[in-house]
Formats: sequence, structure tokens, C-alpha cells
Amino acid sequence: MNRSDIEAEVQAILHREIDSVTWARWFELADSAVSTVLRVPDLEVTANLTVASGGVALPADFVAVRNVRNSKGELWGFATPASYDGLIRDHGSAEGFYTIRAARLEADPDGTYGVTYWRKVTPMPLGVSENEVASTWPDLYVLYLEYRGLLLERDGPAAGQFLGLWNAAVETVNGGAMAARFGGP
Repeated sequence: MNRSDIEAEVQAILHREIDSVTWARWFELADSAVSTVLRVPDLEVTANLTVASGGVALPADFVAVRNVRNSKGELWGFATPASYDGLIRDHGSAEGFYTIRAARLEADPDGTYGVTYWRKVTPMPLGVSENEVASTWPDLYVLYLEYRGLLLERDGPAAGQFLGLWNAAVETVNGGAMAARFGGP
């Protein structure tokens, strides 16, 4: 389903015309919301990041870490920044662990790490184009945009219902992706 189709469906449900500035803002919010919660293989990226002086900037499309492996392929564990600092303070090293602080990956020792992460979705293009989410799960956009429209209408109960439907749809998509990853139906 492309952007024009999604706009038409949402306008039909809301029974009102929506201007292009509002659409642009709503799609920006929808892209951000989908990026924040969607955890599917289509949005996974693996990059080799070289840590120097304890850290490296995360890629611009980074949303969340799936895993971090050292140059030997060993899985590194996540530590909160405070725990990571405590390991260094108390043991002189945080080897085997990484943390995320201020858009940086910190790991000990310095070196190259394979970082698998979930990336932001491609912003929904104008017109009859679609991004990777709209082509596979268009309802995520439709439900989120209906929720935004009902908030604008100040219809809190109906907006809450669409937000609940959107959350359920996200959970279904994420659950299906995990089942497929681990050999489920």
C-alpha cells in the first residue's frame, strides 16, 4: 500500500480532508513510532565498528542494539553505563561488556566489533511510493495515522482504541518475526 492509498483510507475513516503540512508531520511521527518499536529482520543491520579510546559513534540510522560481538565472534554482554563504569573502576576493565552512552558504543578493549542493530525505517516517500514497512505491514501506518487524527479531533476514547489496535498490530508483527527467526509458524 503506497502513501496515497494510506492517506485516502485514513481520510475516509476520519471523514475529513487533511492538508499536506499535517500529513508530512503525521508521517514523520509514524516513521519515528514504527522505528522505535518494530523489531523485524528487514530492519536489522550488521556493521563493523572500530572502538578507539573506549568508544565509537553509532551509525546515524541506529535505533537499538540486537547484539555485539568482538573480533573473535564472542558475544559481548550489555551493561548499564553505571555498571560499565563500575567494572572499569573496580576491575580495571569491562572486557566482555559494552554500553551505549550519548549515541556512542563503548567497549573494552579497543578494537573492531560486529554490531547488529535495528535501524530507522526509511521515511515514507510522497505519492504512490512506499517504504519497507508500508509494503509489508501497511496497517501499522493506517492505525497510527488514524490515532493521530483522532487526537487532533480531541476524541480521546476513540484515539485510545486505535492506539490499542496499533500496539496489538506491532506486537503481532514482532511476534511473527521472532517465531520465524526461531523456526516457529
